[in-house]
Amino acid sequence: LLTASDGTKLGKTTGARVWLDATKTSAYAFRQHWMQTPDDAIRSQLLTFSLRPVVEIEAIADEHAKAPHLRIGQRTLAADMVTLVHGAAAAEAAAEAADVLFASDPTGASAAAFEMLASEIPMTRLLASELDDTAAVLVAAGLAKSNGDARRTMEQNAYSVNGVRLDANIQLSDQKPLHGTYLLLRRGKKLHHLLQICS
Repeated sequence: LLTASDGTKLGKTTGARVWLDATKTSAYAFRQHWMQTPDDAIRSQLLTFSLRPVVEIEAIADEHAKAPHLRIGQRTLAADMVTLVHGAAAAEAAAEAADVLFASDPTGASAAAFEMLASEIPMTRLLASELDDTAAVLVAAGLAKSNGDARRTMEQNAYSVNGVRLDANIQLSDQKPLHGTYLLLRRGKKLHHLLQICS
């Protein structure tokens, strides 16, 4: 029986539901579950689940306690668990996919990371010829309520495509798709949409 720091049990009846089957909990979602581990549970969770030597776990927990904002404990726990359940390649792709969403530059991410993202965030498949009207694409992607909203938001520098600020002078049709097919749209810090460009 696993319990949280307040003594309540963790399990499917309390909402902390994860599955080992990737068709029920993807490798990305599985990683994000472990990334949400509270700081005060890092040591116990690593000791319970990680296969690392105890002395190494204690060192990681101590390092985490000194700088919890770096999330060393969560990153270690998440990497260990995804590797154990889904394999090293899935763990690497899941970490990359998270970096794509939460970092500013997605250009170094692998194709595997984008393939994983395609099942985690909203995605639209478009022909290259459909990118000419940037505002219309942003509306269709759900990142703007109207063409006017899209244009105003561009003027506020709130959009980016593949990490580059999107404005009236930088159109979607001018951007080179990553891995020949992907354009990652972002509005603000939290809204994302993936475009897969088809020939």
